[in-house]
Parts: sequence; structure tokens; C-alpha cells
Amino acid sequence: MDRIPLCNLLMCKKSTADRKDFGQTGKHPVYSFRKGDNLYTDYPSLKGNGIIISRYNEPQLKYVQGIFDIMPDCLYFMVEDYVFSVIPQYVYYYLLAHLGDLRRYYRGSSIRNLAISEFLKMEIDIPSIGEQKLTVSLLSSVDMA
Repeated sequence: MDRIPLCNLLMCKKSTADRKDFGQTGKHPVYSFRKGDNLYTDYPSLKGNGIIISRYNEPQLKYVQGIFDIMPDCLYFMVEDYVFSVIPQYVYYYLLAHLGDLRRYYRGSSIRNLAISEFLKMEIDIPSIGEQKLTVSLLSSVDMA
């Protein structure tokens, strides 16, 4: 099992969409961590499989795939898989299991912000691709229940 820093696996992407394009209708979801925000857009700026992490206060995560957009309270991290064989959902479940560790990457007093450069230095365990598949299979079946 290798221990790899997130900067070797993740690439941060931000939305370039205009907030006026977000509303109650549209083809594609707009993700946010604010309660009650169920927004959609016809002009998404992001696509792929990856992890959305809250920018402010406390770590919150969502695994997303497809075509979508995000509100400013979110950061989207795509898994770059050029050197290491990594399943994006495995990284999501690993981070979800280590939410306590993620808290230390939020800085500030009244409004805490994710220190992205520090967060990307975090190292995670990457097992073989077979173990990753097994982990994802087990956890996603529990997640669906």
C-alpha cells in the first residue's frame, strides 16, 4: 500500500458559471452545501467524476459525476490518474472516513476557510486497484441503503 499526497492525485477546479444561470429549472444539478438549495442550470461549467468539498466552516463532502456546476461555497476536486491507478470514489470514501483529519485544514476564526495548499499535502493510503474496487463496492452498497 502506497501513501500518496493528495497534490499528486487531485486537481482543484472552480466554477466559471454566472450565478444568474442557476435556478429552480434546468437540465443539470448545481451542488451546494447550503440547506435547501436545490438549483439547476442549462449552462454547466464542470464535468467528470470527483469530489466536492465545502470551502467554509466544516468539512462536508459529496461524490459527483456527470455534467454539473457548483455554488461558490464548494470546491470541486478531480482525480488525476496519470501515474497512480486510483478510483475517484475510493478517494471520496477515504476522505469521508477521515473527516476529523480534514478539520485541521480549515483556517480562520469567525468564518473558517479550507486551506487548499495545506489540504493537498495530506497523504492518503492507496491500496491495490483490486482492494480499491472491493472497498468502493462495499461502501457504495451501504451508501445506497
